[in-house]
Amino acid sequence: MLVDFIARRCLKTTLQPNAPLGDGANAYGIPQREFDEIVSGFPDVARVLQYGVAYNAFTLVPRYEQGGNGKEWCLLELGGLAVLHHGLTLQRGGFVEGTSRELARALAPVR
Repeated sequence: MLVDFIARRCLKTTLQPNAPLGDGANAYGIPQREFDEIVSGFPDVARVLQYGVAYNAFTLVPRYEQGGNGKEWCLLELGGLAVLHHGLTLQRGGFVEGTSRELARALAPVR
C-alpha cells in the first residue's frame, strides 16, 4: 500500500502540465528532522518502512540536500520493479515532498 501511495503521488506530480521535476519523480521526501522521530511518532509506519527496505520495495536516502537551500530530506526511493510497473523515471533525485502523517494515513486501511 505504501509503495502504491508513493507511486501515485509521484505520477500525479510528474504528469502535471509544466511539471517542476524535469524527468519526474520516483521518491517521497520527508524532512530529515521529522523522519528522525518517526519511530516514536508513527511506529506502524516505521515498521512498514523496515520491511519495505528489507524487501527492496524502496531505499532510504537519508540527509539528502535539495539544491543548496539548506533543507535536509530523507528520501524513500521506490525500487526498480515499482518504478517500472508504474512507468516512473529511472533518473534519481526527483521526489515529491510529504510528511510522516501522510504515510500513516496511507496505511490507515491496514489497521
